[in-house]
Amino acid sequence: MESAFTAKLSRIFFSKRSLIYLSGFLFAFHIAIPTYIYSSFLGGIVSASAVGSIYAVASLLTIIFNFSAPSFLRKIGNYRTIMLVLSIELLSLIGMAYFNSPALIVFFFIINFTAIAIASFNFDIFLEGISSNESTGGIRGSYLTFANTAWVLSPLVAGYILIENNYWSVLVLSGIFIIPVFLLIKYGFENFKDCTHESIPILKTVGRVLSERDITKSFALSFMLQFFYSWMVIYTPVYLFSKIGFSWSEIGIMFSIMLLPFVFIEYPLGKLADKYFGEKEIMSLGFVLIAISTGLIYFLDTPNFILWTIVLFMTRVGASIVEIMSETYFFKITDSKDMPVISLFRAMRPLAYVIGPLLATAALALTDLRLLFPILGIIMILGLRFSLTIHDTK
Repeated sequence: MESAFTAKLSRIFFSKRSLIYLSGFLFAFHIAIPTYIYSSFLGGIVSASAVGSIYAVASLLTIIFNFSAPSFLRKIGNYRTIMLVLSIELLSLIGMAYFNSPALIVFFFIINFTAIAIASFNFDIFLEGISSNESTGGIRGSYLTFANTAWVLSPLVAGYILIENNYWSVLVLSGIFIIPVFLLIKYGFENFKDCTHESIPILKTVGRVLSERDITKSFALSFMLQFFYSWMVIYTPVYLFSKIGFSWSEIGIMFSIMLLPFVFIEYPLGKLADKYFGEKEIMSLGFVLIAISTGLIYFLDTPNFILWTIVLFMTRVGASIVEIMSETYFFKITDSKDMPVISLFRAMRPLAYVIGPLLATAALALTDLRLLFPILGIIMILGLRFSLTIHDTK
């Protein structure tokens, strides 16, 4: 009886699904710890206008590597690729923490940004390998809930250890969390069986995406959400710290509360999308919430912690709705054999991080940082053009 119970526990806690959830949590924690301090970190060694350009260059490089993914996966497989990329991530964090040269710091930041995008794609392949269409929403909702829990906790940690701009301590802590990710991936996925990754020319892949309207719209929806993230992640911390006057510890608490919707909303919505509802109306509600709450930031010009926290919280309520619905929808109308399409889909994030910061830089040449937020709110309304016209999967 005891051995049977032990065996059952072992199957639960060491199943592929449990291991991918845990490794996803740790990987997200490693990513999230320094994410919101990067714009201020880089702003300390280059001009404010150059920060957006650095993100754009890093994102452009990420797009190039995304299109090389089939070749990597075909030659060495998803398991070896992610192990290599995690090693590169660790080295790049050490480089940013150790060196004082602005050129080297920018170089290592670009390498780290690109490596994170590739590793995230590798996690997508692992998830697709353990998912079926009937369970896609639940599995992805669970995975995102674990990952987003890490995003909620990380600003608190970063704000607590970041004293007098000692950014190196945040970078070192981020690097430490790569180690258990290594071990979990090695334990659970060393014998992962890859699908056949065909090398499809980019023009043919783009042609396929454009020929299927719902896939095209899912790409547009993903781009809109990532565009929102690109402005908010880069410019909100700078605005709160340098313009409004919040301390990093206050910002850490505020961001942790802000990110709670990703933990509590995405899993139940994913399950509901699997069983009862389509994605169209729910996703559209998310875009409306994003647009209104982001526009309201313009009217907050004093360091009122409660008001700022409420408004930022509502921006992420909308974003979490759009994120889980767009993810679920896309992975329901594709499968793991559509790797070139998945690769192109994941290129929406770096593409948004190319276009977003460049547009923000152009806008900042004409106006001030405060006006970026109502402009972003207006842009987000355009997401309704796509969310209201998709064909629901239910």
